[in-house]
Amino acid sequence: MLRILKKRVREIGPKYSSLSGYFISKKQDSQIIQFESSLERDYIYLLEFDTSVYLYLEQPLSITYLDCNNKKHKYTPDFLVRYSDNNTCDTLVEIKYNDELIHNSLIFSKKFNAAREYCKKNNLTFIILSENEIRNSNLEYLENIKFLSSYRDAFEIFERNGHEVDDKIVFYLLNKINFLQECNIKHLIDSLSDDEYKKAELMYCVWYLIANRYIKCDLNKSLNLNTVIWAT
Repeated sequence: MLRILKKRVREIGPKYSSLSGYFISKKQDSQIIQFESSLERDYIYLLEFDTSVYLYLEQPLSITYLDCNNKKHKYTPDFLVRYSDNNTCDTLVEIKYNDELIHNSLIFSKKFNAAREYCKKNNLTFIILSENEIRNSNLEYLENIKFLSSYRDAFEIFERNGHEVDDKIVFYLLNKINFLQECNIKHLIDSLSDDEYKKAELMYCVWYLIANRYIKCDLNKSLNLNTVIWAT
């Protein structure tokens, strides 16, 4: 079994039937992660913000199986996920839309059974996820982390483009939140400035701090000025 995640076993080319592309993973030192559908892309967002996930790899390995005519085929699961907790097994993950799972159940059964057998032999877990698990049960959370993802590298991008970043404003915000312990975003910003331009700058920094988990809030509720935040 591959114990060190290094590279995908196959490249993902452009597809005309679905959205394909790549995602730059902050969790994995800006490694490029490829995806074959918008559903896979949304799953990557969840992996990126899941603190229990240590690292992950797309198209991680191929499993050989026989079809009904005893002809050999190769099946490549979508992801291999490794967790921070060493007691949790690595997980092979297949991402499919629910309609596709229903309409092609006979085609997929051989592949998925082969994956289950492979996992039993290699101390892995195999799961199949559809939009029900990735989107429907996490809709507000998913929208929030998509929004926050654009703020995760904000200051680093500014610095790379030659712009000076004032770290004092970030520490100023953190100190204020630590003092208040808990407050909503509007109260925090209003307590720090009356200037509208300064407020916009403070707001940007708040999203940056939430995106990078320096401060916390309930990401299962819509993010807005009334969102309650607190120190980590």
